[in-house]
Amino acid sequence: MTGYVVTANRLDDGEVVYLTADRNWSVSLSDSEVLASKEDALQLVSWSEEPEQMKDIVGPYEMEVDAGPNGEIIPLGQREIIRAKGPTVHPHFGKQAGRNG
Repeated sequence: MTGYVVTANRLDDGEVVYLTADRNWSVSLSDSEVLASKEDALQLVSWSEEPEQMKDIVGPYEMEVDAGPNGEIIPLGQREIIRAKGPTVHPHFGKQAGRNG
């Protein structure tokens, strides 16, 4: 099933974040709210562009996702795959050095 997720970058550290159902931002794609239509996602993008929301994030937009066989959220598109997994540098350097996967 194809759906949409709202994503942005956190202002204080640049981390990729995803909008959750309770209107918080999470660094985990699996926490995000998957919306059925692009129109619903665009409404949340508009909400996230309001001045009160923009104090924490920058560059919100909708991204297309699919559901995996185990219910996981799978980003579609190369840019979204890279944003979900982290920078494309050697795994022993940068922020991803402390991640397990």
